[in-house]
Amino acid sequence: MPKVLTLDDEPVAEPAFRTLAWIDGSLNDSELAERLGQAYDVFSEVFGGDVGVIGMRDGDRRLAPKEVTTRLLNDGRKWFRTGRKEFAATLRLFRYPTEDFNAPRVPSFRVDEHDGCVLLETSIPDENVGTFADDLAHVLQELPLLSAVQGMGFAVPISFESLITRFPRTTMRYRTAIEFFVSDAIDGVRVERSPFPWSQFPDISPGIPDIGWRTFVGESFLERTPGLNEIDHEGVAVDVREKVVVLTAGEEPIWGDVNAGEDISPYQAVAAALRPIRYPSEVAYRSLFGDLSDDASGRDRIDAYLGRYD
Repeated sequence: MPKVLTLDDEPVAEPAFRTLAWIDGSLNDSELAERLGQAYDVFSEVFGGDVGVIGMRDGDRRLAPKEVTTRLLNDGRKWFRTGRKEFAATLRLFRYPTEDFNAPRVPSFRVDEHDGCVLLETSIPDENVGTFADDLAHVLQELPLLSAVQGMGFAVPISFESLITRFPRTTMRYRTAIEFFVSDAIDGVRVERSPFPWSQFPDISPGIPDIGWRTFVGESFLERTPGLNEIDHEGVAVDVREKVVVLTAGEEPIWGDVNAGEDISPYQAVAAALRPIRYPSEVAYRSLFGDLSDDASGRDRIDAYLGRYD
């Protein structure tokens, strides 16, 4: 199994089972907020006793992380129903830093309000997937998703975000690993309210940020990916919902460990079917792992990441 990633001999990212979701709408929509509160419930019911810190920010309060108590966990649930949720509103749960890892740790939960988009990211220990993945997926598939992905990957504390361009890349060994922040992929999932200069690149279109064990394809991408229920691989399960298609690559999530010879052909079949909506590299160069648009080797690394299932 993967070990904690280090940078300059300091631990910076933990192996985890990750869920990243890009959701069309706002937390000021009471119905959407209530559904996201259900995602909070799924997380807190399983991992509420393992986290140590909670922080909430909205139009009525500043982000002031506090030690988790039962009362504050309950307040976290109420947060979805109260307060003005303007940009930078967020709710976060995470495990205490430790002496040998001086940063917020997994299990962790965050939901952020952006301009017309809500971001959700959870990371849990990779050996504790259990029924959590399925329970959270049931909530996700009822949301107005742009896209979402679940799978193994490396959870980077948000306090290390400025160092992301220097982090070691792991997918040469662990082919299925999800490595980036949910917030770093927001620019390329839609044109509206995206800071990316789409008019300068008339030949590209928005795309889904990644392929995982589970990949959720939202309604805005379905016209460009017909025939998803005809994927020719026995290891791929296709669940067609009213406004989202969920593709599951194999019975359980894997790391795609090259040294262990793990079979990633189900992931490759999903990636091939979703090739028309691959995340645009032009956007990824500027944001997925920081701004590498002027770095030739950095652009090569991003191309290799986006195309790792080819």
